[in-house]
Amino acid sequence: MNFTFLCIVCLCLALSLSEGRRHRREASLNFKSTPKLVVEGVTQELKLECNTPSSLTDVFIPIVIRIEKTDVNASSTDSIATQILSRDLVAVEDSRIRAEGKLQSKSEEVSSLVIQIEKPQVNDSGKYTCTFDYLDFKFQTRTLTKSANVTVVEIAPVSLLPVPDEQCDCKDIWVEINKIKESHSKDMELLKLSIQALEKSSQVGGAVIASPQEVSDDSCKAAFSARFARRDGYPIVSESVIVFDAVTTNKGDAYDVKSGEFTAPCSGQYFFTVTLRTHQDLDSGYVDGVLQVDGQELARTSVHLDAPIENMETSTNGLVVKLEKGQKISVVTKTTSSGSFIGESYSIFSGFFLFP
Repeated sequence: MNFTFLCIVCLCLALSLSEGRRHRREASLNFKSTPKLVVEGVTQELKLECNTPSSLTDVFIPIVIRIEKTDVNASSTDSIATQILSRDLVAVEDSRIRAEGKLQSKSEEVSSLVIQIEKPQVNDSGKYTCTFDYLDFKFQTRTLTKSANVTVVEIAPVSLLPVPDEQCDCKDIWVEINKIKESHSKDMELLKLSIQALEKSSQVGGAVIASPQEVSDDSCKAAFSARFARRDGYPIVSESVIVFDAVTTNKGDAYDVKSGEFTAPCSGQYFFTVTLRTHQDLDSGYVDGVLQVDGQELARTSVHLDAPIENMETSTNGLVVKLEKGQKISVVTKTTSSGSFIGESYSIFSGFFLFP
């Protein structure tokens, strides 16, 4: 009977020791870092927390729990914090690091060690290892370890100072951008002109259309309106060009106030009109204003006086004409009378570009 009882006790002890070894093999420290992404100058605190698992049941006497750091190059290992049984916690002398540790006892179920690094820096990067040493029920020293890699990312500072000219000439960049914009605007304008010409061609039954390359952009958009600067003082002289010496508008500067001639900036269709008011003396006769190109008459205004009395008359005419680039058009006086032109807003010569 006693022998049987002794065998049962021995069997129970063997099973207990085997179970303890199994727990020891399966047990592992819990060790983690928070947060996962650590950025210098952004992350306010890095927390490393290590504790023993509740499944570790063969701890007879906890000896020490500590956290060490191995730098990125694995050239050195430094102790960060150490908690030893019956002694105060020992931590590295760094004002940025706070540590708190405890070892298992009757009132504590697990051993733990927590460190907090304020405002982590790049040199805080490395491999952190937590180690727990204890004495088991067989009075053998056991060690558990767990590691966690920590990387502190550095963000390159952004300079708000002006960039030196030799690195970036921003004025030149804007000049190039404006050139590109201007080039695109010109291309769009040429395209519009071509479309307009095609539309007009379909309306008139297939007129010859100038290619976009033949159509200048803004230089073709000539428009002018000229008059006499004064009301009186412009005598009627036959076979002479009437010089309207004041311009109301002269887009493209195609009208010359000195010669009285309009020069076509590019080939195309133009519209011209002329209005003349005359003051004839006490005789009869006519006063005509002839629109002509290269000596060829295109249209004319005409005032005819057939009574021997003082007379003022106004006449107007206009036309659409095709001009080649460089051709000149002007108003020439043809008269058998005498007198003067009435100026200011009474006598006007105008014209503008229509389309290629």
